[in-house]
Amino acid sequence: MKLNNFIFAFFILILSPTVTAQVAATEFDDILLKEGLVDETYKYTNFNLVSNFFRNVNNLMAESLPAKVNSEIEISLVFMTPYSSFFSYRYLIELDEDQKNLFIKNLNSNESITELCKTMFNQKFLIENYHTIKLNYLDVLSREITEVKLTPNRCFPLILKI
Repeated sequence: MKLNNFIFAFFILILSPTVTAQVAATEFDDILLKEGLVDETYKYTNFNLVSNFFRNVNNLMAESLPAKVNSEIEISLVFMTPYSSFFSYRYLIELDEDQKNLFIKNLNSNESITELCKTMFNQKFLIENYHTIKLNYLDVLSREITEVKLTPNRCFPLILKI
């Protein structure tokens, strides 16, 4: 199994919402398809094999984290199961209450949610297996600032408008 290619593609995907991330998403789907973990409709073929695959992904990701996204934020935790993913981002700079409130407001805006949905739900296997994604944001002391939950039901109407 080309787990290292999967990890590389996945890392690009979660760190970079760019054209490169779009290519990584396609590669992500291709790896699952080539390994027989999904069928031609991208639905899981064998839950035990898929669970084991994500367990291996989690172990490899744990070895690579935390990883800086930029000078202000790092991704500190990634945990995936066949039907859900959890990503935890931590600020590396101190934020006062006004900055935290502005961040929460901006992150939960329709524009931000739409961009997050487009970035995170660009893999066919996520859509076909009704995957839920939670994005958790922490301050420099690892206290929760906010969490965003993305589901196909929440994201599809926003993505389809575009």
